[in-house]
Amino acid sequence: MRHEEGSPGQAPHRIVVSPNDSLGSRGRVIFFLVVALAVLLVSASVAARGLWPVLPFAGLELLVLAICLYVVERRTRYREVITLEGDSLRVEQGRGRPETEQRFHRAWVRVELEPAAHRNYPARLFLREGHRQCEIGRCLTESERSSLGERLRGLLATGK
Repeated sequence: MRHEEGSPGQAPHRIVVSPNDSLGSRGRVIFFLVVALAVLLVSASVAARGLWPVLPFAGLELLVLAICLYVVERRTRYREVITLEGDSLRVEQGRGRPETEQRFHRAWVRVELEPAAHRNYPARLFLREGHRQCEIGRCLTESERSSLGERLRGLLATGK
């Protein structure tokens, strides 16, 4: 998912790239609670009939589900912030806060979309300047990645 801030005549121009999070944090919590309620009701009714060994497995199921939802939550916090200001292009990548930051000179940076190495692999979008490179748009779909590359080429060419 891509979000832009700034208008053509305004500096800085910022593009925020993040993974699709259609369910959201609150939705994941509600989903977990509904599944937990269903699992606990079924396992409690089975345990009441004397099959108590089902209870640890129900707890294990909920633990695995909670871990999976935690991993999804962490991955949806990933952000790439691409800022064009003056003669520089800055890329910040990280979860919640910038973990890495790279700066490129606007006149020398190239936007390159590398085709996939294999048929079922995604294409990769790079910003390159000399021997330095930075992959961007890893969390985007093919069409979104291509669109981001075209948008960045346009912004770099016009100098806006």
